[in-house]
Amino acid sequence: RPVRVKDPDGKTIAGLESRTVPYRAGYLTYLYNMTEKTVTARLQPTMRLSRIEDLTYAATAEPADSFQVGPYDWYVLRLVR
Repeated sequence: RPVRVKDPDGKTIAGLESRTVPYRAGYLTYLYNMTEKTVTARLQPTMRLSRIEDLTYAATAEPADSFQVGPYDWYVLRLVR
């Protein structure tokens, strides 16, 4: 897997779905929280990233940033190498 998603302690997050596909010079990743609780998610990519573009909320994030994914909320992220 090119990207794993974990909580800040490095543990798997129950109820958070994530998939990654190649896209141009990087990847597209989505995060979908299928629970009633907000979760904190951190990406653990296998490659070096220069930035993350949050396509859902039109924002830019750093590779080390965390995402607060609300209940039944989702993100679509472009991972730029």
